[in-house]
Amino acid sequence: MSVTPTLNFTVQGPIDGGTFGALYISDCHYLAQVLSRENPISSVHTIRKSIRLRRRAMGYGAQRRAAHCLARLVSQTSIYQKSQHIAFYWAVSGEIDVSVILKRAWAEGKKCYLPMIDGEKLQFIRYQPTSVMHFNRFGIPEPINGRLLSAWHLDLVITPLVAFDRQGNRIGMGGGYYDRTFARDQRYCKNNRSPFLLGVGHRCQQVQKITRQSWDVPLDAMVAV
Repeated sequence: MSVTPTLNFTVQGPIDGGTFGALYISDCHYLAQVLSRENPISSVHTIRKSIRLRRRAMGYGAQRRAAHCLARLVSQTSIYQKSQHIAFYWAVSGEIDVSVILKRAWAEGKKCYLPMIDGEKLQFIRYQPTSVMHFNRFGIPEPINGRLLSAWHLDLVITPLVAFDRQGNRIGMGGGYYDRTFARDQRYCKNNRSPFLLGVGHRCQQVQKITRQSWDVPLDAMVAV
């Protein structure tokens, strides 16, 4: 039997601006995770190790409930509703599952994409139920047939992460692919266009503070459940 989550979430700031101004925290009644009140963790390596352990400790049932909760929250935002070209990701290693919101986007006629590693950056390939997949060198499925779309022509990019803070800073797996792909460089300024970067994750992935590096691309908003 499917479970429809009861939501009671708070919204801090607008989610449609060009700078980080929103943190959606879902308080689903069945999620009893409490944010850590420990001292800020200074080492990025320590953060990755600690948060990945927390993430993997979640059971299958909690992961599925979180996926449905996330889909409901994201689908309520105006940025999702007005976006036609949306990039998702294939969840691995305890990352929050975005397949529920992906299926909803299909049903609504939106064009969905998955990332493909191309050198040191990402390409985005149209993904459909009939897409042929293969595993990249990290063991993550990627589509091998489908239309390529420039990252700069996406409307919304739903990004995975290992950890985040309330200032929109994100720690990923360490490859730097999203940062290099969406760097605010001369190309971005010339085109005067950038997709909306929406980070998604579990509440247990929040830390008090992440020191932003010069190459880090901050999120525009974050949804945590």
